[in-house]
Amino acid sequence: MTSKQDMDEDVENEYTCSRWVRDIPVDLALSTYINQWAQMTSKARESFDVELNICYGNKEECTLDVYRTKETLQNAAVFIFFHGGYWQESSKDEYAPPIFAAMRAAAFTVMVEYQLAPKATLDEIVAQVKSAVKFVAKRFPESPLYLCGHSAGAHLSAMMMIQESWEDADLPKRIKGMCLVSGVYDLLPLLKTTINTAVKMNEESAKRNSPALQLKLVRPSLRCPVILPVGEYESPSLHNQSKSMLEILKSHGMECKYFDIPKCDHFSILSKLTSAEFQLSKELYQMLTEKH
Repeated sequence: MTSKQDMDEDVENEYTCSRWVRDIPVDLALSTYINQWAQMTSKARESFDVELNICYGNKEECTLDVYRTKETLQNAAVFIFFHGGYWQESSKDEYAPPIFAAMRAAAFTVMVEYQLAPKATLDEIVAQVKSAVKFVAKRFPESPLYLCGHSAGAHLSAMMMIQESWEDADLPKRIKGMCLVSGVYDLLPLLKTTINTAVKMNEESAKRNSPALQLKLVRPSLRCPVILPVGEYESPSLHNQSKSMLEILKSHGMECKYFDIPKCDHFSILSKLTSAEFQLSKELYQMLTEKH
C-alpha cells in the first residue's frame, strides 16, 4: 500500500493517463471517455447478437458477455478482451470500442469482467482471468483464440504468458495472437503511486505479477504473435513499458512488433476502433482473419 510519504509525484504523473490527454480538460478526460464507451456498449447490444453476464467463476463479478454477428461461424475466431482501470475501476460495460473492431472480422467477441481491488488481490484477479480463458476455450472448442487488453487489461493478458498448468495441454497452442494496448508489464514503479493504495502490492507481489520481470526468468507458455500499440501522446513511461516488453519477447524468439499510433492518447486509441480505417482496427482485422 502506498502512503503519501512513499509517493513519487513524477512517477504518479507518468502513470496518471488522463494528464496526457490533449483535447479534453484533465479533470474531465476519464469520465468523458467512459461515458462515451458506455453509450457505445448500448449501441453494440442493439446491433449484434449478445449473451450477457455468463458466469465463468465462483465470484459474483466473474462474468462475461459474448457478442456475434449473423455471419459469425461456429468455429470463428474468438477475441477475448480484458478492460483497464489499473485493476480497481471500470467494467466490461464501459469498454465497447473493441467489440466493433472484432465484429468486422465476424469473430466472437468476449468481454470479460473480473473482481476489482481492493476486494480482490492482484494474484486473485490474475487467477480469475486465467479461469475466464479456460472457460472460453471450453465453450468454443473448435475456434482459435486471441487475447487483447487495454492498460491493466493488457497486463492481465500478458500475465497469461507466464501461467503454467493449463490442464488442457492444447489450450496454449490455440491462442494464436495477442494485442497488448498501452499496457504496464513491470509493476514496480506503481508502488510509488496512488494506484497502489487500492491494489496494495508489496515489492514481492509486484515482481510476481510483472510479466516483464518474470519473462527474464522463464520462457513464455504461449507462443504466438504479439502486437504492442501505444498512443503517440502517452507518457514516456508507458512507451518504455511496451518497448521493454517487445525486447523481452524478441529475446524468446517470439514474433512481435511495437508501434506508436499517431495523434492518439491512452483513451482515444480505443475510441478510434469504431473506424475501419484506423490503424489498430486494420491490425486487429488482419490478426483475426489470418489463416492458421
